[in-house]
Amino acid sequence: MAMSLSKRLNMPQKEVAVRLNMSRSAVAMIDTEKRKLPEDREPIVARMSFKMAIEIANERTGGYISNLFDTYGEDVDLHSSALKERLLIEMKELYTKLEALTLSRMNPLKKKELVTDLLMEIEDVEEVIHVMKGSYAEEFGIDLVEVSKRRKELIRNGER
Repeated sequence: MAMSLSKRLNMPQKEVAVRLNMSRSAVAMIDTEKRKLPEDREPIVARMSFKMAIEIANERTGGYISNLFDTYGEDVDLHSSALKERLLIEMKELYTKLEALTLSRMNPLKKKELVTDLLMEIEDVEEVIHVMKGSYAEEFGIDLVEVSKRRKELIRNGER
């Protein structure tokens, strides 16, 4: 991680240490990159900051979970209306690619190229959705793990 953990979480080392159930010196070593964040502490950090959650997911999956902040930089506008507009634009582009794919009768090579473009559009939408979820959850103090559990229960009960 390029910036220290404490700075990324916008907390003093002592508070980070308490939340992670680690010594302050261990957090200091993580901040100075003399030690890696233990994998078993990653979920705790992820719940403290959605940006860190996305970064951890990106690192752990080798880039399979893409990181909007890596793509566009840290100055992404996190205001809800800006995220909504960006999502609508990305979804429109995805819809256009989906339409082109379902309506096309082309050679397999051209179709593969079109599917590759489609996958990139899906990734664009996913990036914005991850940031949007995290931004809203952080702003309103909502635990996304609990939301996910509730959603799964509603699905199991046939209510969703």
